[in-house]
Amino acid sequence: MRLCIAHWPDQQGPTMCSSGRRAGHPFLGSTVIALFTSKLPSAVARSLRGPRTFIPESLLRAIILCMNALRATPPWVLPVAIVLAGIIISGALYYVRVREHVTKEAGDVSVVRPVTPSDHLIGNPTAPVMVVEYGDIDSEYTKKFNAIMEQLMTEYAPGGQVAWVFRHFPIIALHPNSAAHASAAECVAALGGSERFWGFLDAIAANAPGTNQFDPRDYGTILPGLGVQSDAFTQCLSKGTYEQKVQDDYTNAILSGATGSPYIVLVVKGQRSVPISGALPYQSMKQVLDESLKKASN
Repeated sequence: MRLCIAHWPDQQGPTMCSSGRRAGHPFLGSTVIALFTSKLPSAVARSLRGPRTFIPESLLRAIILCMNALRATPPWVLPVAIVLAGIIISGALYYVRVREHVTKEAGDVSVVRPVTPSDHLIGNPTAPVMVVEYGDIDSEYTKKFNAIMEQLMTEYAPGGQVAWVFRHFPIIALHPNSAAHASAAECVAALGGSERFWGFLDAIAANAPGTNQFDPRDYGTILPGLGVQSDAFTQCLSKGTYEQKVQDDYTNAILSGATGSPYIVLVVKGQRSVPISGALPYQSMKQVLDESLKKASN
């Protein structure tokens, strides 16, 4: 069966035909919707129309066959059929759009970069359980989670079975200075060593607790306590030395499914990585670690 439908007047492009070999057509979908919505109330019609609406071809065939069959029916049947078809189409569109939206946000934790010496890590670099955190340094929830992880690492790090990795996920729409803090933390680490990196995160949280956001103009007030020379720090920051590293962390977070901070990926030896969105409380995170250690030992 060969179907040919011309575009609606407000559509661009030539007439599109189908031999039945394709799964569906976006412009054919828009055409059929335009046909039906011309008979519907304007508010409903606007909700159904779209520039790239996709409808499976099997549904298009059924609609056209029904329209042909309706030619010999009483006049009142056609309007009712049009309304019913509009409801069916809107349901199909909702399913397709929601499915695409979820798929886009789900991400793929398998793309999380392997832990390397360039990462900031507390614990054993070869630990069977890795807590990989993507965090926004100015985020209230990241601050809370970092405090919880510091407490947990005093318990788990000595055994060499758990490691905590921090990577950057600055959300500048909420925290305009978070990208600057990320670069600043990298400069501190380069100039003072890995321990100074964690000290910088602690200093930011201590001086701007909760929802407060740290002002980059005040970096000079915390550098002495970190043992970092102000001139060298300023030069590192002004050159944008670590902006690309921060961007790479951010991109990796997005690709792996991050939508907020902190975003945690639990990497367990012999198991599939597991994403955790948000800051779990102490007891919940402790339970996660204990269960992960059991799985890693199997």
